[in-house]
Amino acid sequence: MIIKISLVLLGVISQAFGLSLSDYSPYEYKVLFTNPECKLYEYEEPVYSNDGTLLTSKPKNVYCKKSDFELNSERADSPHYELKELISDKGLKSLFFAFLSFSNDEIANQICDAVKRNVAVTFIIDSNSEARPSSRKALDFIAGCTPENLSEGETPNIPKTYFRGNDSGIGYAHNKVIIAIPILINKSPKLLLTLLSANPNVNIIPIIVPIHPPNIKSFFNTLPNW
Repeated sequence: MIIKISLVLLGVISQAFGLSLSDYSPYEYKVLFTNPECKLYEYEEPVYSNDGTLLTSKPKNVYCKKSDFELNSERADSPHYELKELISDKGLKSLFFAFLSFSNDEIANQICDAVKRNVAVTFIIDSNSEARPSSRKALDFIAGCTPENLSEGETPNIPKTYFRGNDSGIGYAHNKVIIAIPILINKSPKLLLTLLSANPNVNIIPIIVPIHPPNIKSFFNTLPNW
């Protein structure tokens, strides 16, 4: 099992560490792009570009509709699929999320399933969503989930949800962070950093490095303050 952290910029992380992540061993680096595969949507009548070129359709795999989502969410090489795999991992101890907004029902259901397994979940979104029922719907759904089938003496982890930002000079809560901490086995977890871009085509860059319990706290202290 691995700890997974999602941050915004690789450059910021490299500055925070003051060394190369490849100095750690084992080390793995890979990049996942959304790169959707969508149907070709043809125009009902001729359309011309600014230079006079006749266009017969929207750009394939660039213009997509909601109906294209299911196919792409199930692609094993997609960021969405990677996120689902993370949340459904049976070795999780806790999950932390911080985003500007959140409205994905499929992911919300998976997070709820994690809560039912007694995974400790904390989720933060921007405070501008607090007064908007449609904007906070998915977060409220998660807040209503409860652990099930607890062992005798096991403490239930009730999900914690917060609205932050836009207060005392603080701007939007525009973080894009996911941290997943495993149940420690042999006291030797690994760390996976996943960097998310702010663009519609979300980029996920997982970097796996080892991290041991004695220096986990000091490691987190080196990261940018989210």
